[in-house]
Amino acid sequence: MLSHVRDEETANCIKRLCSVWEASQKDGHKVQVGISLHMVDMVLEVIKRMVGGRSSLRLGLEEEFKEFVEEKFYVTGLPNLGDVLPVLGWIDL
Repeated sequence: MLSHVRDEETANCIKRLCSVWEASQKDGHKVQVGISLHMVDMVLEVIKRMVGGRSSLRLGLEEEFKEFVEEKFYVTGLPNLGDVLPVLGWIDL
């Protein structure tokens, strides 16, 4: 139903990444692009559009939500100790 929102925001994210790359090519230098920052922005835009339109979050709430999404990206990237040491699996760390 709302897959077009995801598609549009994914395309916008790719365009932003390409513009960063193109700008770096003008200088002739290699550039390292922080994908995670672009992904957080994309997720935020998708959620904003799906929930209530493009400008549904106030500035303070948007920053707070962005911090929340960044934290969740960080936490999901951490290893699960239960996977490394199966004996600790029952603790769910």
